Amino acid sequence: MADDFADTVDGQNKELKKTVEIHIQATRQAAEQIQVQLADAETVAMRVKSLMESAASEWEKIKASTTAQCERLEQVSSDLQDRFAWRVMLRSVVWFLLALGYGICIGHYWIH
Repeated sequence: MADDFADTVDGQNKELKKTVEIHIQATRQAAEQIQVQLADAETVAMRVKSLMESAASEWEKIKASTTAQCERLEQVSSDLQDRFAWRVMLRSVVWFLLALGYGICIGHYWIH
């Protein structure tokens, strides 16, 4: 009876060892798969980081360019307003001189 018990325990022990070895094997495979997925995720994260840095750099360039263009547009607008003011002033002076000349001519003929 002791021999049968020892054989039974030995058989169960061998089955338990097989089960533990299968479990260890499955755990290793799962760990390897997780490591592969983590490596892929890290690669994707690095690519996303690179793209975001590139986009941020482009954004800064566009922002600087837009700011420069706005300043240039303001300068051109200011120049145009100055030119318009000078034109209005010159036209006013010309009209005044024409009116003065016309008045002098009429006054000269009126007196004579």
